Amino acid sequence: MYALAPRGRALVRRWLAEPVTVAEAGRDNGALELKLAYMSSFLPQRLSSFLDEWIEATSALTLDAARNIEEWRGQLPLSGELALVLGYETLKSRSAALARARARFR
Repeated sequence: MYALAPRGRALVRRWLAEPVTVAEAGRDNGALELKLAYMSSFLPQRLSSFLDEWIEATSALTLDAARNIEEWRGQLPLSGELALVLGYETLKSRSAALARARARFR
């Protein structure tokens, strides 16, 4: 069986303690989901603030996406508009899921 050494556990805790940024929330590469998966095991006291930060960052991205849709409406090819709308809808869905997660936690 494998287990993290003390130094590895410290590195994971440091990683989990990093604040959520808008850039990180916008990458959608699964890193934040991975942090969430490990949060209770390594840094449970951070879970509430982590969810709040993620919600705030995602909300900022959602507002930006809505502005982009309005700004670019009628100026992009159909596929470009579809991509913007898909991104916006994805962010709205993530925001709703994060709000449910925060409510469940509390």
